[in-house]
Amino acid sequence: MKANPYTANSPPFSSPIFLLSTPNFTPNHANGRIIKASLSPSSSSDEKKSKIEIRVCTNRTCRRQGSLEIFQVLSGIAPPHVSVISCGCLGRCGAGPNVVVLPEGAFLGHCGTPIKAANLMSLVSGIDSSEVESSTENCLKALALRKRAEDETSLGNFSITYNLLSQGYICHADTLMAMDQFEAAEESYSIALELEPSIRRSRSFKARIARLQEKVFPSNLG
Repeated sequence: MKANPYTANSPPFSSPIFLLSTPNFTPNHANGRIIKASLSPSSSSDEKKSKIEIRVCTNRTCRRQGSLEIFQVLSGIAPPHVSVISCGCLGRCGAGPNVVVLPEGAFLGHCGTPIKAANLMSLVSGIDSSEVESSTENCLKALALRKRAEDETSLGNFSITYNLLSQGYICHADTLMAMDQFEAAEESYSIALELEPSIRRSRSFKARIARLQEKVFPSNLG
């Protein structure tokens, strides 16, 4: 029987557990883990991204309009180069919930649904316009899986919890791939594998890893 993942030594949604950036994707079958390796500095685009800050007004009026939920959604789907913080009144209270994106200083009002929040995150993260819709869908799916996992944990169904969390990390990694956040994506894929080792045999998971390797080590292919 699996232990409660929220009380284990390496709980989900904390620091990454393993990296899987070996060019040949060589698994260690003895323990079900992927051999640890580091991304080469030239292959990672994470550090090339400029830092972005999203401020969400949580003052009284915006809070009544749902800004706390929007803050939670944005915090839950933010890639490494985007920070999400709460702030005081941004003005235009009748147009809330209000957010501002720095350093551009772009103001967005009526950001009152998870879909609008996820769309915003996709856009500020530099995702191609053709992939915004799928990225938004993946973001919201990952959050929904996390909520279901929390519900199953409260019922003591830890095996189901691990499976749901693994699916959630895969969705999150797919979104990070669209953002060209390859190092963060590999970390999420690795956590998904640690939570549910059986996905190693999945064709779709193998295809995802192959795409990641193509992005990270293009010179080693073909």
